[in-house]
Amino acid sequence: MTDLPEDTPESAARRLDKIRTPAEIDAAFDRGDPYAGTAVIRLVFSCEDFDVVASRVERALRSADFTTRERGCTAAGDMTRVFGRLSPGIYRRLRELGPKGQAEDPVSDVLTFIPFRELPRWFKLQKIRSTVMRFCYRRWSSIVDAGDFTARLAKRVAGRPRGRAGG
Repeated sequence: MTDLPEDTPESAARRLDKIRTPAEIDAAFDRGDPYAGTAVIRLVFSCEDFDVVASRVERALRSADFTTRERGCTAAGDMTRVFGRLSPGIYRRLRELGPKGQAEDPVSDVLTFIPFRELPRWFKLQKIRSTVMRFCYRRWSSIVDAGDFTARLAKRVAGRPRGRAGG
């Protein structure tokens, strides 16, 4: 009978504390540690070397494990905010994951925090698409609101009596 470690918050914190440096994160990826993705998020905020962080974020995004990939998406969004740029490999992987899939939030972060002129072509197209969709939605909403207002006004006017009452 094997003794599996309890998955309590304290034991999780102890396991995560053992994964701090980039080399330890690489080792965690190699052994399939479920906390490797979380360690990558922490690395984004604790390491100033863009290339070191970018390679670990890209590795997390390429993970077969859904949770690690999800943490990689979070790290990519955080990296966008912290560094204001991403590596070509991260851009490519976010594009593969798609704007409506697992990478919805980091793609949104990229479109928000990276200047348009610095975006790769696909991301520029997504930015234009989202801007046009937002404009159309606002216009449609204002038309619907105007229609609702007109309908309420017409109902109120139609409901009033037409002459003088009580003679």
